[in-house]
Amino acid sequence: MPLATIEFAILDMFGKMSGKSIGQLIGEIHNTQVAVYQANGERDILAEETIEHMKREVAISHAKAVKFKLGGR
Repeated sequence: MPLATIEFAILDMFGKMSGKSIGQLIGEIHNTQVAVYQANGERDILAEETIEHMKREVAISHAKAVKFKLGGR
């Protein structure tokens, strides 16, 4: 992780200096939009509470899909 953090920091610096995104520095960009899903990290609450939290989060993020887990590990 520390090495990757340094690599991203350097790429970010180069991108700011050149006015390009990190993706443009590495190569050609094929997808300008990325679809994401909304996931929950709360496993110690009731299923109904999880669903209500997810509804609020999806309304904010406009995620295209959801993933939720119930219960402990």
